[in-house]
Amino acid sequence: MADSEDSSPVAPERDLDDSKASGPPPLRAHAQPERTPSDHDQSEVDRLWQIIERINRGVGLEEILTFIFDEFRDLIPYNRVSYAAIVNSTGEVVARFAQSDEVPRIAVGYSQPLASTGLIEIVRSGRPRIINDLEAYLRLRPQSEGTKRLVAEGMRASLTCPLLVEGKPVGFLFFNSNTAGTYSADHVEFFLRLAAIVAVVIERGRMYSELAEQKLTLEDQSRRLAADNRRHELELELARQVQRALIPRVLPNCASLKFAMLYEPAAHVSGDLLDCVALSDHAALVYVADAMGHGVSAALVASVVRTAFHAALAKQPAGHPPSPAALLNEVNHTVVELFGINYVTAVCARLDGLTRQATFSLAGHPPALMLRRSTGDVVEINARSIPLGIDADITYSDEVHAFDPGDILFLYTDAVTEAAAPDEILFGLPSLKEMLRAAKGDTLGALIERLLSDLGRYCGHFDLTDDLTILAIEAIANP
Repeated sequence: MADSEDSSPVAPERDLDDSKASGPPPLRAHAQPERTPSDHDQSEVDRLWQIIERINRGVGLEEILTFIFDEFRDLIPYNRVSYAAIVNSTGEVVARFAQSDEVPRIAVGYSQPLASTGLIEIVRSGRPRIINDLEAYLRLRPQSEGTKRLVAEGMRASLTCPLLVEGKPVGFLFFNSNTAGTYSADHVEFFLRLAAIVAVVIERGRMYSELAEQKLTLEDQSRRLAADNRRHELELELARQVQRALIPRVLPNCASLKFAMLYEPAAHVSGDLLDCVALSDHAALVYVADAMGHGVSAALVASVVRTAFHAALAKQPAGHPPSPAALLNEVNHTVVELFGINYVTAVCARLDGLTRQATFSLAGHPPALMLRRSTGDVVEINARSIPLGIDADITYSDEVHAFDPGDILFLYTDAVTEAAAPDEILFGLPSLKEMLRAAKGDTLGALIERLLSDLGRYCGHFDLTDDLTILAIEAIANP
């Protein structure tokens, strides 16, 4: 960062006249004879206008400073040009550009607190500073890290120029020479003639370059996010396909039972689960479950529950109708063992068209509803018990109800009863029971369509905020 890394504030050398200096010898050698404005007034004016025009054409910081390095050499001698910005938010001065005939020892990004460097005095004076003997300067101030690096790079003289925009310091432009005694008052005066324009153009270039970098960063982040979103969408689609494969595409064909279902995830994947397993031509096992939450985590739990159900069913004694309660007990142990504390509501029912009985077991699930077509009554089956995944020692129990021809068993998840109107009042169990009474003459498909229509009217829309699952089973007379 040129000579900006002095570790403590020091007074600058006199910029133009050392003849009255007292104490140690001056730190810069006598300046070499240079051209003065009087030598070639018109040509220098023309040259200044050329420089101003070229500088103003620059856009980015790198472009502007590279132009200065290429074009100023016949007016200010140097072997190195660098620029450092003042970062007001941190109080640091940070190297932003360096170009040298040698290998630079001060890299872009190098920084120090402004208050701990000799540059603070340049800020206060607002005038360029000449050090015409960097080796002597370093002997007096051996703690100056920046001077050490410049001397190691072969630089022997420096001209440090403050950059002011509307009177406020924004940075420094450094000229360094590998020859001691290079700089004079003429070089200071030349720079001061261009200082305002140079400062504004460099600051403009800095801001442009920062905005360009931010734009590139945002574009890169956008590309990464788009790629992540595409990957996420592919993963969700794969998860959806896997989960859909776990939901029965074809319902059992039983002589004594008819089935209808609706399965609508609120997102790509669902925490809801339903399944129907034919036990014979006249009997089936059905279950509906709802894992807490939404999305992939809930879908994972639901998939485990389904697998656990089938594993538990396979363990039931051959020749005996499976007990829904025994199945829930097995699934509960599996959920607790795999997930610790979790929360899955479930209802399991064994339906038998020959015995005309339905055997239920519920684990914290919304009540099963039985529509008696013969009377229009709706029976609420609500065996109170805690959900799966909370207590490994819980024991679920079976409850038997009549399931006569014409009766419809209606199983569902809480998205039905917890659907909310604009005033946030829930649809509720009474409304669902009333809908079933009104549907006593409907087919199973028409019953589900009626419910969806009622929910849409009640809510004013039907955008799902929760996974929706419905399973309806009708007992029919034995052929």
